[in-house]
Amino acid sequence: NAALRADLTITDRTAHGMFVQYVPQSTDATVVDGAIDFKFRNDRKYPVKIVTTCSNGIVTASIYGFKDVDEPTIDVEVKILETIEYKTVKENDSSMKKGTTKVAQQPVNGYVSESYKVYYKDGKEVSRELISKDEYIPTNEIIKVGTKVDKPASTTPSGNGGTTPTTPSEPQTPIIMPPGWDNPESGY
Repeated sequence: NAALRADLTITDRTAHGMFVQYVPQSTDATVVDGAIDFKFRNDRKYPVKIVTTCSNGIVTASIYGFKDVDEPTIDVEVKILETIEYKTVKENDSSMKKGTTKVAQQPVNGYVSESYKVYYKDGKEVSRELISKDEYIPTNEIIKVGTKVDKPASTTPSGNGGTTPTTPSEPQTPIIMPPGWDNPESGY
């Protein structure tokens, strides 16, 4: 974004696969060490100075140089062409108690978008150029659904006609549960 507004020439830029929320759509750039890079070139009359800082989790990039008197002001405009709605996906989780749910992944819509570099002189638009058209796939919402059922304690007959809970040292009779007892969609 600093390079765009400084009117430097972008030579290599790849959008993220999913919308990254810290910059508007079609103004992001992916960097993967040794694989994907962001490159730009200074085609201006004078050298530029690039200063980056990081403070409290925020990275700031500034580009300093000389601006000609008759140079236009530059802004970046984004147009959303399509919103791709995320889906909600439910996944069974046997480590969670039946009847409980937990959002395991926050959703983000996908987009088809375009970005433009817009040139202004004296407050009026004089030209615009397409920077990029990109498609971002949605990030689905994932909800974990608990399926864990606490098995009831086994009992053994007592001498008075009632039942007495078994202790861990006594042999346990396996409890046979009906099919689907651990499915959150069943009526059990």
